[in-house]
Amino acid sequence: MVLDNKSSKILEKLKEASQNGIDIEVSIPLLKELREVAKSQEDALVTRVLRQTYEHLEENEDFTVDYFTDGFVGEEGEEVPTDKTSYEYLLDLVENSDNKYNREELRIYKHLLKD
Repeated sequence: MVLDNKSSKILEKLKEASQNGIDIEVSIPLLKELREVAKSQEDALVTRVLRQTYEHLEENEDFTVDYFTDGFVGEEGEEVPTDKTSYEYLLDLVENSDNKYNREELRIYKHLLKD
């Protein structure tokens, strides 16, 4: 997904809404709005991950996917970013989804959210 002014502002609001735990009342509508931006840009991967994310939040009232435990596929000795939650890391990946390595990690999230 190519970031424009609208998607940047949505991502900024999403990050603000997750600073003290995820405010699902705010986050779900923003994720749906961001999904429409990705859909209009025909970015199927980001569109799907965003849909899976808000559906997961609706069902669980929290983001229970732990990417760093369940999905991280790194090289031996590679450090995992520990200063972020799995949800915050997902938002960072979406924000920089044009990076091929981030897209690989988004595919892992897609798989984890499917289960």
